[in-house]
Amino acid sequence: MKLISIIGKITSVKYFIPGLFTVFTGSFLSAQPVQKKIRIDLLTEGVSTSIRAMNILNDSVVWVGGSNGFVGKTTNGGGTWQWMHPDHERLDFRSLTAFDSSHAVVANAGSPATIFLTSDGGNHWQKVYSNPDTAFFFDGMVFRNKKDGIIYGDPVNGKFIILSTKDRGKHWKLLPLKKRPEAMQGEASFAASNSAIFNLPGSKYIWIGTGGKTARLFFSKDFGKKWTKRNTAMLQGKSSTGIFSIAFINKNNGICVGGDYADDLVRLNNALLIRNGGKKYQKPIVNPFGYRSCVIYFSPDTLLCTGTSGTDLSVDGGLTWSRLSPMGFNVLQRAKNGHTVFLAGNGGRIAQIIFPQNVHSTH
Repeated sequence: MKLISIIGKITSVKYFIPGLFTVFTGSFLSAQPVQKKIRIDLLTEGVSTSIRAMNILNDSVVWVGGSNGFVGKTTNGGGTWQWMHPDHERLDFRSLTAFDSSHAVVANAGSPATIFLTSDGGNHWQKVYSNPDTAFFFDGMVFRNKKDGIIYGDPVNGKFIILSTKDRGKHWKLLPLKKRPEAMQGEASFAASNSAIFNLPGSKYIWIGTGGKTARLFFSKDFGKKWTKRNTAMLQGKSSTGIFSIAFINKNNGICVGGDYADDLVRLNNALLIRNGGKKYQKPIVNPFGYRSCVIYFSPDTLLCTGTSGTDLSVDGGLTWSRLSPMGFNVLQRAKNGHTVFLAGNGGRIAQIIFPQNVHSTH
């Protein structure tokens, strides 16, 4: 354990977005549109880490994980940040789940495949899993409650890696080969934002998106015991293409985004609307403005996505997208019990969007 107390102050830099977007008010978002300007506030930057994992518990408590062994936390909505090193500075923490301001689990992408947990807010970390096999590469983590969790990773011996825990991350078990989804030649997944895996809150439903030579969607309705697979029309064929992020508003309707991280301005087949849980798909009328590594629902109609080439907004359920900002991030997430959206990316940059109160939330 190595703790570094670096406090990032709120900066005065604010990014005003000149574009206007339409917000629908009322219980069905069908009242007359109200035009609002969005402001993205930069909270902190300058830490030598590329942040790809984020977990927001509320508008005050946010955990992030990044490269160079950094894990960060704020308990005052981004006013100050505590930065810590669970172990080696070379680890790249791209998977993270936090249960409260004291308890969190993080995993690195790369070798050795390692999982840490803390129960005292990050002052001390316990290594609970480590695998020296260089083929092991963790892509994402989800918990369906405070006990049951899954970490998945790139294929080994033709099957995707799946580890499970039933005790809040204290112990992890590698599922046998027969219970893990089978990969096609050249198929893998992406640890771009810890969101190529998605668990529908309050359920055992999980989805995993893949990429590479083929981009598919895997679905399990029993939290990973059995899997079904679906082909998609997402951009695919190269190691840098495919599905990078998934979000669902209910068990039937969702969205996946991605594209080509090696050519982040390409808009071809970089988003798909998911229907009937993945049995059907619908292409957007207007695609996001390039490669996107993370997507979220703010409401059934209002969505946000971000990537290295910018951040986009949809107010019609993902059918059409408009450019919100040319500023790109790796990951964004909304507070489950609030109106704040946090974004994070390279250079330790963390920002927030505060939506107007009259925007209908998912909760």
